[in-house]
Amino acid sequence: SLPDLTGSLPDLTGSLPDLTGSLPDTAGQEELLREMAAPVAAKGKAPSSEVRAVILKLCQGRFLQTEMLAVLLKRQAKNLRQQYLAPMVREGLLKLRYPESPTRPDQAYTAGGGKV
Repeated sequence: SLPDLTGSLPDLTGSLPDLTGSLPDTAGQEELLREMAAPVAAKGKAPSSEVRAVILKLCQGRFLQTEMLAVLLKRQAKNLRQQYLAPMVREGLLKLRYPESPTRPDQAYTAGGGKV
């Protein structure tokens, strides 16, 4: 059976490493995530509905940290958190890995199964 990749993201407390190599295990997985993120990453300004849809797709079945999403989408982590991640959590679209401490530096998000 396939290993559970949800717990395999690096611990980003402390220093932030170069995140380009820090996706789960296989290069295939990284390639897949980059392809999913491409429609947004390729644009300076993408419609917010498109960004939200891509975030949901990226977080489907896995937890991704803000920094990882920022790298994939070529966006600033802080802006991503304020404009998309926090509102999407409030709407129930995304779930927090650590709901009891939402401001954890290693907080990660997964798709919550709500409607887009």
